[in-house]
Amino acid sequence: MFELVTPDWFASLRPVPVRAALLWGERERVLTVDQLDAFRALLPGCFVSLPGKWDHFPMIEEPEAHAREVSALARKLALR
Repeated sequence: MFELVTPDWFASLRPVPVRAALLWGERERVLTVDQLDAFRALLPGCFVSLPGKWDHFPMIEEPEAHAREVSALARKLALR
């Protein structure tokens, strides 16, 4: 899979006008927080949630908090 996701591939992506949310851990080390703007540009108008102490697997490390955050974002998207 990682052979397919190259800088050229990513540069070829175009913005998608859909209701969306980005849930990004501030301590994320795989897709670091400085990459957030690139994804935000592809999802104009998306909600962004940046929980401070989350890493790459919040659904495993903090399942209850993750479920609450996903539920809250889903409610926001439903109201749009």
